Amino acid sequence: MLKDKGVREFAQAAEILKSKYEDLKFVMLGDFDEENPSTIDRDELVEWVNNDVIDYKGFVRDVRPYLAKSDCVVLPSYREGLPRIILEAMSMSKPVITTKTAGCRETVEEGLNGFLVAPRSVQELLEGMEKFLKLEQSEKKLWA
Repeated sequence: MLKDKGVREFAQAAEILKSKYEDLKFVMLGDFDEENPSTIDRDELVEWVNNDVIDYKGFVRDVRPYLAKSDCVVLPSYREGLPRIILEAMSMSKPVITTKTAGCRETVEEGLNGFLVAPRSVQELLEGMEKFLKLEQSEKKLWA
């Protein structure tokens, strides 16, 4: 649960989208690294969960069941190598919304298998997520 992974931007975008669209669910996976200064405050996460913004699952060994239920994977990271979660999502034919940062931008062909947004931009992340939501179901399946 690192700030550098864009979890705050994700939660902010999720909160806005949930107020506009019915039946959206935003799931967050991952553990806390108390030694890492970029770890978000637990109280912040608890607030997101209590306000029904995020469904937090914590650390999971096998992401495949969660990916299988997902329509899209969102990783608004500030910096990455080659993100494993994006590779896992792509291996399961899941569209990806991620940032135009090194490592992330190399995985997505804009409009073909996902969307790229500016890092640290809630507005661009929101626009990318909404662009995906507005696709017809048949268009979403073309990405699979």
